[in-house]
Amino acid sequence: MLKTEVFSEKPFGNAITYHPNDESRTLFFTYNQLWNAITDVRKKLEDSNLSGCYIGVASGHSPALIAIVSGIHLSNSAFCSLKVSNNPIPLMNTLKRISTSYCFFNTADTKLLLANQIKFKVIADLNLLQELIVLLQFEFDTPYTKTLHNIAYCVATSGSTGDPKFVRVPTDCILPNLVALEKLFKLGESDRILVSCPPTFDPFVVDVFMALRNGACLILVANEIRLDAGRLRKIVFEQNAVTFMQITPSYLRQWSDDWIRNVMLAKGSSLRHLVLGGEPFPIWLNIPVQSPVEVYNIYGITEVSCWATIELVTAASTDEISLGKPIDETIELQLRDVDTGQVLSVEQRPIRGNLHIGSRVRKCVVGNELAEQVFACDTICYRSTGDLVELQSDGKFYYLGRCDDVVKRFGVRVNLGWLERCADQCKGISKSCAIFETKRHRIVLLYTVCDRNMQKHDLRKLLGAKLKQEEMPDECIQIDKLPLSDHGKTDRRKCFQQLQEIDSIKQGPNKGLKQFFNEKLFNLLGIRLFPYGSDESKRTKFDLGCSFIDAGGTSIQALQLVTSLQDCSKTTVPDLIRMLLDKSVPFNDIFHYLDEYHAEPQEGSSQSPKVAQELEQLSIDISIKTHFNMDKCIDASPTEYYSEKHRRKIVAVGSHSHKVLVVDAENDLTITELVLPDRVESAVSYLVGEDFGFVGCYDGKLYCFDIFTGSIRWSFDSGGMIKCKALVIESVIIFGCYAEEHNLFALNLDGSQIWKTHLGSKGILSSPVFLGNGSAFVATLDGTYCCFIVKTKVEVWRGKLESPVFANAVHLQQHDLILIAEVQGRIHCLTGKCGTKLWCISTAGNLFSSPKVVNTNDDLIDILVGCHDKHLYCFCFRPGKYSAENPLLKWKLRLQAAIYATPCIVNRLAVVCSTSGWINVICLDRVRPIGVLKLDGEVFSTPLIVDLSVVYVGCRDNKLYKLSLCK
Repeated sequence: MLKTEVFSEKPFGNAITYHPNDESRTLFFTYNQLWNAITDVRKKLEDSNLSGCYIGVASGHSPALIAIVSGIHLSNSAFCSLKVSNNPIPLMNTLKRISTSYCFFNTADTKLLLANQIKFKVIADLNLLQELIVLLQFEFDTPYTKTLHNIAYCVATSGSTGDPKFVRVPTDCILPNLVALEKLFKLGESDRILVSCPPTFDPFVVDVFMALRNGACLILVANEIRLDAGRLRKIVFEQNAVTFMQITPSYLRQWSDDWIRNVMLAKGSSLRHLVLGGEPFPIWLNIPVQSPVEVYNIYGITEVSCWATIELVTAASTDEISLGKPIDETIELQLRDVDTGQVLSVEQRPIRGNLHIGSRVRKCVVGNELAEQVFACDTICYRSTGDLVELQSDGKFYYLGRCDDVVKRFGVRVNLGWLERCADQCKGISKSCAIFETKRHRIVLLYTVCDRNMQKHDLRKLLGAKLKQEEMPDECIQIDKLPLSDHGKTDRRKCFQQLQEIDSIKQGPNKGLKQFFNEKLFNLLGIRLFPYGSDESKRTKFDLGCSFIDAGGTSIQALQLVTSLQDCSKTTVPDLIRMLLDKSVPFNDIFHYLDEYHAEPQEGSSQSPKVAQELEQLSIDISIKTHFNMDKCIDASPTEYYSEKHRRKIVAVGSHSHKVLVVDAENDLTITELVLPDRVESAVSYLVGEDFGFVGCYDGKLYCFDIFTGSIRWSFDSGGMIKCKALVIESVIIFGCYAEEHNLFALNLDGSQIWKTHLGSKGILSSPVFLGNGSAFVATLDGTYCCFIVKTKVEVWRGKLESPVFANAVHLQQHDLILIAEVQGRIHCLTGKCGTKLWCISTAGNLFSSPKVVNTNDDLIDILVGCHDKHLYCFCFRPGKYSAENPLLKWKLRLQAAIYATPCIVNRLAVVCSTSGWINVICLDRVRPIGVLKLDGEVFSTPLIVDLSVVYVGCRDNKLYKLSLCK
């Protein structure tokens, strides 16, 4: 990608101008200085026998970064730019994924690695353009992979075409991109090119190598300046007179319309080319008629090495800007049916479909594809963009939105991208982001304004003229600023979090159904039936004798209103939809009806007579069928097992009296009672088909015993207390303990040791969890967690939380997600494959209870967790492509005392024990206790539900209780 002759032809030309965060100085480096640094990098790699390898680069914008990636390229190796953060674990996982253990770091950043106890070896020390750089080799097992097929670099997609994946880009693929663009833009040594995007975003490669191939000067700024619009503007246009800038529309939006029009695009501007890509072209951009700046809409995907099409946009261009023509003859465009994937005929236009970009030359290796198979075929390789595009009669392609932005609500398909494009056309709107909230089936439009006088009514009026009724958003919410991702695009995940925060503020404790109804009606129709807030007129201007239909409401809006109202108030209003759609029912009657069903959305709220009657019909009677005295308190959780050989279902539990009791679940007879040398807090696990039980003891031993005879078959001494439940996987037993030397063990079924290891600095209370594919997960009391191979103990990935982990982790097998709760009140969601942290939710107290997952309708998942602050929390989230969105707090319910035990679920009922001894049966649909029972002692034991109507629970009054649940 480099032209080495450029360095020799202009050795004293300015190659890099760098502005560090300290604005008092600016650094300049010539092409000769840069070449010497590039040569140093190449020589170190060759001396270390690392030519032709994948090499990580963990560095932000700096002159050394340019030298490193150029030197790696000249050594016939491939670079992969990595994000440096306070948590180095994701970076380590990325290195493993690209099959390398080598990475360049700033010397100062190695302190972070040492602080996280990550082992490495220094391969080389370098002083590159006034920066101290080290090449490190990490001590983890990863296959040594050569960069076959002339791979130039490896980059992760932004995730806009699906889940983020790694793309290996050959030189033959990116080079046509560079050649075509530098020819179009006529770049030369007088150009000054701003590098605006991070090195983890593939346009970075285009900026850097396009400049160095043509003797231009790269303008680099520290990341703090890059994200500060005011400082960046001063440096770019006042100090450096930048001539070429390639940025995202969201990044451009940081500057005001007036400044863009009157300075950036005005006569006398130093800028020659403004290239906007990565997002839909900004409709709001006002290009002056006499502007000397050429503005382009550029489009492409990482899977076909960055850019594929380009369109020159002028002052005379219409609101609809096409994706343009292919950059060169190597690119082919194709439309396919969104649902079936079939290639669409383009003879009849306009026609819409999923745009695919293809090429015979520009082929990348995506995800787990085999390079040999990708390059063996000489046919065109098409890649899906995931974009819904329309081919119009003028022969041009126009972007409509993301294919996966089409959501189905109330049986109607709505395109969120089209909603955003319509909103962005409203005068005064700066940028919008449409969010579909699956829990409430509502669409919310978040937007920012460039005109403070813009009214929400004007936006709704414009949307009403452009959209169908079913496409209208439930709410339009003005915010100060739309958050951006590292790549300069609107960050939808953070927008979703902002919406959650807004909701939590709006849903205050004193709102009743009437006020919720009033607010939702105003959001939908722009009318307010009665005032709220001191600034409003006290006179109602709307006729309360009018019906919802007379006020302009539709059936879709009635559904939106009722759904939103019930979600906000957590109260069902069964007749409301009928009343809204009946023209003979005035708002006065609706208010009277809402008064009957009035419910405050807060803890301990009173219920209407009808709701109370329904709850009474749902009430559960909890009674004690029998109990078993175990002499001392029972903190262990009972477990069940069914013996095919004896055709009996048993329940087993341990006690602080050293006893392990096994009882028959049918006739309540004691089958056996095992007495061990010390206390038992570990739950019993089983070997299916063999009638063997495994239980840990405070004496440090794991015991294998015969369930029906009570005889001990073998024991294994771990050297420390065992409190967790052993994990039995096929022929391997995994368990943790409190020993100082080794706290994690793997045994054969005969009790012989397979391996042992030490994880973290403290013991293990949380039970290991099987993840499938031969791997398991465990967490420790110092917050360390780890995924490891069961048979070999080889770590796949690990991480560290800020506080201990007492609770058991939960594995969502279908989605390969792990939920882990730390004592400090946070639940984290990790990917099973590489341990990437997707989200984190918080409670107001410490967590000792394990999360409990409940599947609901529409692929939604509820997470129940008991908290030390006496509340049972319910969070709701949708896995799959929404996995990275923080779950919503659906509700929380205050109980009698702190909750240590994990909730148990049966038929939409949750059995939850508080430490003060209360057993609560909670209706999850009503979020109310419908049955309670008080035991004589504290309860820390997790209840066990057997046969739908029977519950076993251990108590600190020394008894194992068998409870009956009856309506």
